[in-house]
Amino acid sequence: MTIKPDFSQIESDTAQISANERFALFFPEKRTFFLEGLDLLSSPTQAVYTRTITDPRWGSRLTGKTAGFGYTVLVADDAGGGSVVLRPRRLESRGFSRRDRTCSSHAPKRGIGRSFVGALVTDREAHDGDSHNRVFGPDFQWRPGEAET
Repeated sequence: MTIKPDFSQIESDTAQISANERFALFFPEKRTFFLEGLDLLSSPTQAVYTRTITDPRWGSRLTGKTAGFGYTVLVADDAGGGSVVLRPRRLESRGFSRRDRTCSSHAPKRGIGRSFVGALVTDREAHDGDSHNRVFGPDFQWRPGEAET
């Protein structure tokens, strides 16, 4: 658990050119609190990007392995805000929010030989109840041999 973490000791991000980019810049996670169990949250399509948690008031993390299941649970209260899609209003439904939000990610995985099966759940809730984002999906990999995936 952490309360009002200070990430100022983290090394600087590598400089990237941000002009004329079609997609948002990606910066690898370097904050130790978010690195624990990161392999359980990784998937071919990046469903969890912990760098969007920019100003956490507190955070809680539980990672472990029990009866063949690996799991990680991450919950953080973030005051950082960010880009959001709001409920449709007038002409514009996107905006930048400075609203406080609670972010959580859960990922249980069960190893079966070289393969695994699991799930990924993420939830982001604005404290005022006006917006949220929830994602759930299966996560699996089948490896019948050394070279096949």
